[in-house]
Amino acid sequence: MTATDRISHKRRFIRKANELMEKGQVSTLVTFLIMGLRELDGKEGVNRRPLNAA
Repeated sequence: MTATDRISHKRRFIRKANELMEKGQVSTLVTFLIMGLRELDGKEGVNRRPLNAA
């Protein structure tokens, strides 16, 4: 995936999350966000600090 593809993917993801939030579809929004986090965890090269890191 190229850098441009990643940016487009992030924009579509944020747009969809905002749309769900505006419609008040909270349970669908939560599911959508969890799926997005799982997708991020599966990608290589993602630099994230553990939650318990100082």
